[in-house]
Amino acid sequence: MTKNTAHIAIVGGGFSGTLATVHLVKLLTETKSAAKIYLIEKTNKLAKGIAYDTHCDLHLLNVIAQEMSAFPAEKDHFINWLSKRFSAVSPSAFISRKIYGEYITEILETAIATKGEGVEIEFVSDEAVELSADEKQLILASGRAIDVDRVVLATGNFEPTAFAANSGATTSDVYVNNPWSHDALNNLSPNDNILLIGTGLTSVDVAVQLYGAGHKGIITAISRHGLLPNRHRVFNRIDGQVPAEALPSVLPTKLRELFSLVREKCDKAVCVDSDWRHVINEVRPQVQSVWKNFDITDKKRFLRHLRAHWEVVRHRIAPDVANIIDELREDYRLRIVAGRLQTITVDGNAAQVTMRLRKSGRVQTASYRRIINCTGPDLKITSTSDPLIKNLLNSQAVAADDLGLGIQLDEHGYAIKPNQMRSETILAIGNLRKGQLWETTAVPELRGQAADVAHQIVDSLFLGVVTRNAVERGITSV
Repeated sequence: MTKNTAHIAIVGGGFSGTLATVHLVKLLTETKSAAKIYLIEKTNKLAKGIAYDTHCDLHLLNVIAQEMSAFPAEKDHFINWLSKRFSAVSPSAFISRKIYGEYITEILETAIATKGEGVEIEFVSDEAVELSADEKQLILASGRAIDVDRVVLATGNFEPTAFAANSGATTSDVYVNNPWSHDALNNLSPNDNILLIGTGLTSVDVAVQLYGAGHKGIITAISRHGLLPNRHRVFNRIDGQVPAEALPSVLPTKLRELFSLVREKCDKAVCVDSDWRHVINEVRPQVQSVWKNFDITDKKRFLRHLRAHWEVVRHRIAPDVANIIDELREDYRLRIVAGRLQTITVDGNAAQVTMRLRKSGRVQTASYRRIINCTGPDLKITSTSDPLIKNLLNSQAVAADDLGLGIQLDEHGYAIKPNQMRSETILAIGNLRKGQLWETTAVPELRGQAADVAHQIVDSLFLGVVTRNAVERGITSV
């Protein structure tokens, strides 16, 4: 390491890691600072991550284009990018996720092309597995050791927890634990019956992908409540609006009171010829502050009883995607089941599955050619298979938060050790902040966190707090 040159490792090359890199490059260039950035990504999904590394044109963003700028200070950045490539794009359009991946890729390419002389970027196709005890070297799976001054954990979501009803079944090719792998739907015949474990956004993605591929077999999706994500509605100016006083400026700090209020306002919105989605949209920006004000009992109660109900109204799907799901259900090609899986027994290239229905308690048995785990990311950090996170926890370089959803962090994103001392090396973006913020995996939160982490690093390594105001806040495009 040369004098006055900082070494910064960003672990994870998806949306969060890419935006952190972009902001770092911009700030380092503006301040004429010398640094080498290592962007470490173990897959080939650089700049796209799981969400935007799709080959299916029917996979659409769950948010309108107007709200998907990578730079919050430039609200029209994504719209302007689209307008240069397509003839007419409505701000309220739901764009292909594949196209959005191209957008993020181009942002990274632009940052590289405009970086200062003292800024170097190395893309590392490897997996980070360990941080040395003095937090000065990051060890990769290949055995390579990278000198580091700062490490940004932008690992994204973890894989789902494997279904444990039958370990023999989960090790066969009938079962797929990672629904985002490109071979999840390989070796299927058009008429094969498929079981999806989960009925959330991931199941919708898989069902839509099967639809696009011309699949004709029956798709069964099962979850405890059998709840599907609601559809988005695009509002115009003549649509009924919820009165401005629909929600108070300060929301209740008790879970029961908050949900009673939200339910009441949703009912009221329907009665005045408006839409419950307006109420949810009002709650959305306040989720982080509400979550921080909940006590630990209410947080656990939410996770146990209300999370599934909240997520189907909060994480809505594009109207065109909802239309496909409706068509599949009307044609009896998609069956939604509320219940629990009992057993999975592999028989040749298929599996016999028994499930107990929620309301009746009746047990059903059926045969499926493929079972895909669509339960969503594993929420428990203590059960993750990620080697770096496991080693950081075991070495007490970081500590799990009180709920075990992520790691303990200070207000600036620095990791807090079990002894309550702050790490001066480790920062985190995104999913690892879930216990602290809950709402931390969507673009509005991630783009802000990426910019803030970049500022924290440049301030601490080069500038100092007193000169921060002299630098333009790095939440605009390069």
